[in-house]
Amino acid sequence: MGEKDEGRGEQVDLSWLSEGPTPPKAFGAPSWASVGSTGSGTPSAGGPPPPNSADFGPPPPTMAEASATSPVSVAVAADSGPPPPTATDSERAAGEKTEAGEKAERPPRIVGLDGIRALAAGLVLAYHLVPGWRGSGYVGVDMFFVLSGFLITSLLLRDLVTRGKVRLKNFWMRRIRRIMPAVVFATVGTVALARIGGGDSLVQLPWQVAGSLTNTYNWFQVWNAAPYFGQRSPLLLANMWSLSVEMQFYLVWPLLVVAIAAYAPRKAAPYIALGIGAFSAGLNWYFVHVADDITRAYVGTDSHAFGLMMGAAIAFWVPKIMVEKVPQLDKKVRDLWGILSWVGLIGAMAIGIFVVNGPWMYPWGMVAAAGFTALTVRAMLPDAHAKPSLVLARFLNSKPMVWFGERSYSVYLWHWPLWVIAFFTFKRDTLLMGFFVLIISVAMAEVSFRYVETPIRLHGVKTWVASMMPLPRPVRITLSTLSIVVVALFTWAMFTSPAQSSTEALFEAAEAGGEVHEAEEPEWSLEGAGLTPPLKDRPAPEIPEPDPIAGDQVTVIGDSVTLVSEPQLQERLPGVFIDSEVSRPMLSLPSVAESVRAQGMMREYVVISLAVNGFVRDEEISAMFDAIGPDHKIVLVTGYGPQSEHWIFEANEKIYEVGEEHKDQVRIADWAPIAAANHDLLAGDLTHPGPAGSALYADEIVTALNSFNY
Repeated sequence: MGEKDEGRGEQVDLSWLSEGPTPPKAFGAPSWASVGSTGSGTPSAGGPPPPNSADFGPPPPTMAEASATSPVSVAVAADSGPPPPTATDSERAAGEKTEAGEKAERPPRIVGLDGIRALAAGLVLAYHLVPGWRGSGYVGVDMFFVLSGFLITSLLLRDLVTRGKVRLKNFWMRRIRRIMPAVVFATVGTVALARIGGGDSLVQLPWQVAGSLTNTYNWFQVWNAAPYFGQRSPLLLANMWSLSVEMQFYLVWPLLVVAIAAYAPRKAAPYIALGIGAFSAGLNWYFVHVADDITRAYVGTDSHAFGLMMGAAIAFWVPKIMVEKVPQLDKKVRDLWGILSWVGLIGAMAIGIFVVNGPWMYPWGMVAAAGFTALTVRAMLPDAHAKPSLVLARFLNSKPMVWFGERSYSVYLWHWPLWVIAFFTFKRDTLLMGFFVLIISVAMAEVSFRYVETPIRLHGVKTWVASMMPLPRPVRITLSTLSIVVVALFTWAMFTSPAQSSTEALFEAAEAGGEVHEAEEPEWSLEGAGLTPPLKDRPAPEIPEPDPIAGDQVTVIGDSVTLVSEPQLQERLPGVFIDSEVSRPMLSLPSVAESVRAQGMMREYVVISLAVNGFVRDEEISAMFDAIGPDHKIVLVTGYGPQSEHWIFEANEKIYEVGEEHKDQVRIADWAPIAAANHDLLAGDLTHPGPAGSALYADEIVTALNSFNY
């Protein structure tokens, strides 16, 4: 791309920004975002920033303010992503090479943003890798979105201010060069590793890879009805949804910024962004609470753009932040922002760590996390610096935080697929496994950042490939061989990817009434494997054996765990009535109970196995007692599933509590510890029992029923 192409862009009428009339062909610099200023404060003409414009920071403090500020250098990461890659300080100092071969003008670097990015990534990693994590760590993605919205909008405004236009081709090419090398490297690499591991990690790879490489993963996920929460089997590249949202934002948002700059009043710009964000939050609420489609709400670009718009609003409020030194706010206002910087960060982190996932999170919890993050981002800007924010900036700008923040993009890309591969390979979900996944993810992120992302970002693909030629011959041969092997494994994985997981096959057989109980049994015995033996083989209790409850006295209302266990339940309880359905939550119990009663099948003993697919709270329990009635005995079955289904733990605690409070009417079939002790008897998702596991599930329910006769 030559110089002529570099100068192309979408020129707009900037009359809403400018002082006085706009020149006919060369747009004047806007007064509120002018480039530099004279000593008298008169805005200079448009053009590139002065040579020292990168040395951002607040003006030197007065004697009165000296104690309230400190000479912390302010610099800004010029990129974004979830989280995007950023250059090191030395690379920024050298500048970046544009497609035209010229040195790019360095945007400033705002101290603290890399640190926020590191903390956000930490929340996501904890949510995915720490078994039993009960917080809402996935809100870390919303923190990334705020950073992206601010940084990208600031860069677009910088282009408008300094050049009178947005160089769309240049902008999009830079986004592609910053984001896609890491995506391609992680996608090809993890798919190749999945082929080695095999099993359910290979499920539905063609559309996943297509979505990842075209930045449309989120819409592929919606079209293929692949649930994001409570999946039957976690998909290898499920984390790519957020990258797709980011890239779609990069595609559309520059056009909207141009339109806003051309036609909207200056003061209206931030509120337009917030209005779009409010509309997005409304869509999120609608898809969850009306359409009952949480996946569509969560991964949709239109329904998850509120964080991006909050960041964009900040950029519109301080449009000159990437161009020139911005006068500091009044000291009292700065002091307030200094306090808010901590309030914002603590608030966002508290939601991610302590707040349990629930319906209110969609969208209000995520909006709150994004709003808190926006407070901190705004307080980190040079015009708002005060003692509290400068202290926070020092922490966020510490070497470990910056180092991890710069690599958090690649860590994000690698950690989830590696966890999925480990999960299906070792059939375990432990803290130790999560730790090793983290270590490998960080190592691969360092390789990606140092040897793939940064060289391509600075020099382009052709130069990156050419740089391999001077390497020693053994090194080149090794790299070439490794590349061939990886590509071969990747191709093999694509051609051998199954359309459904082992768990889905189990569902299909159960729903079709197949002979699920005749599936292949383990080659080893339960007694010899060191696992929990079937309940019927356990030592008899000290008390007399109770009279058994007959199957024609029992109604079972359950979810997919019950569905795959129906043959074993029928065997243990001949004549039992079973109403089971995939993905059924406790919330649906009243309507199901009404249907069962209408059929005349609400029997004396009612087994309820609905702890896997949603929350079990006081309101659900109250609705349960109302729906079943006081004249029936109830057995509540605890649930078990991967750590990603965090509500299961809360559901089980509530079930135990109800069992203690209502001993006269309620018994507990404690399936959770049995499943935890017998992973090898579960399907690939470690949630649904295989044939032998279903036998244990049925035995536990029978034991709980019979306990009413003690």
